[in-house]
Order: sequence, then structure tokens, then C-alpha cells
Amino acid sequence: MEDLAKGVILAPRNNVVNELNEALLARIDGQIHTKISRDREREYHGEQYSSEFLNSLRFAGLPPHVLRLKVGAPVMLLRNINPRVGLYNGTRLRIESIGTRTIDCVILLGPFANTVVAIPRIPLNSPVSER
Repeated sequence: MEDLAKGVILAPRNNVVNELNEALLARIDGQIHTKISRDREREYHGEQYSSEFLNSLRFAGLPPHVLRLKVGAPVMLLRNINPRVGLYNGTRLRIESIGTRTIDCVILLGPFANTVVAIPRIPLNSPVSER
């Protein structure tokens, strides 16, 4: 798995990336940990969208509603969390342990390589105001 962190796999579409992620996850031994985003139904411009519909949407730069992880899997950070300790967008990590509110990882490349870090659960809020 260390070799995967040093290279890149280019894919033309996000659905191909999702298929590759699932295939690679299946090759890693261990239990799958499933993390689910928090649901909240809202109304936008008078139209109400169901949670099922909203959860089916996938956007680049955001994790899916159902995130499947395994200890030992390589992952990439999608946000700048703390650049001073190497946690910035694009940092490649390997999952060491998966907790309820944090995921412990090892940074794989760069000046902070081999540093163990805790990635917290991060709320992502819409710019649309609460009603």
C-alpha cells in the first residue's frame, strides 16, 4: 500500500474513481468501518428535497454520505485542517485506527512523513442560512 501513496491513478470521471476506491478497499484485509453524514431535511426556495435524494448526490471535494474506510487504507485529505503540522488539502495518509469522532493516520509523504495525526469529524455547513 505504501507504493499507492507515492503514485497517482488518473481517472476521467468521478464514478470511475469511486469504482477504483471500492476495488482497492476490497483488496485490503480487515473490517470495513462505515461513517455516515448527519441528515437534516431542509426547504430550498419552497421545494423540499428528501434526505434520500440529498444523500445520493456526490460532489468533488466532499466525502460521500456513506464513507467506507479500513485500517491500512491510503486516504487523501480534502481540506486544510492544520498546515503547520502537515494537514493540508492533498496530504496523503494511511489510516492507523478508526474511532467514533476521529481517525488516526500516519502522514506518508513530505516533510511530515511518519507523523501520526488525528483527523477529527468536521461539520460541513451549507452557506444557506438555517430556517
